[in-house]
Amino acid sequence: DIEGDVQVQRQGAGAWIAATSGMEIWKGDRLETGSDGYVLITFFDGRVMEVESDTEISVEELRKDSGGSTTVRINQVIGSTLNRVENLIDSSSKYEVETLAGTAVVRGTTFGNDVERQDGITHTCVSTWKEEDGQHFVDFSNNGETVEIPEGKTACCWQGGVPGNPCLTDRDDKRANFTGGGGGGGCYGYGC
Repeated sequence: DIEGDVQVQRQGAGAWIAATSGMEIWKGDRLETGSDGYVLITFFDGRVMEVESDTEISVEELRKDSGGSTTVRINQVIGSTLNRVENLIDSSSKYEVETLAGTAVVRGTTFGNDVERQDGITHTCVSTWKEEDGQHFVDFSNNGETVEIPEGKTACCWQGGVPGNPCLTDRDDKRANFTGGGGGGGCYGYGC
């Protein structure tokens, strides 16, 4: 599903090409959306990533082992994504979104990942959505520290810092209710 300007750079290629509906992306490929761009990526195991406008990602790992475990690892350089991951039954399976300011690892939930740069330093906020059974979370790690973000909460981290304590998420105004503790720094000057 593609809207507006969406470009793909194949591994080892210098040129960017226009993405098309049904196009496959592979390990080592990069994808970026323009100011009017949006793309929905469906991975081989049914996981979905919605890539919003002004976002750049690269595919670091896509693997399905003979035993059935799967790995999806994405590097999100800048911008916003929404990730929908069904419960991963195989304990060896994982879904990771890396940034310069932390890595979000999930076993089954919906979470948003927002990456910004301010004065050349990357800032990442990870937000989880409420699920019906209330048993889902995201592990958010940086610099050897990990916080567990339960449903309906957000944690942020500056590049070189550690993630802050999770706070309530207000998805209507994502500048409000973001974390400010634990060295993660508050988004947009807001704190818990």
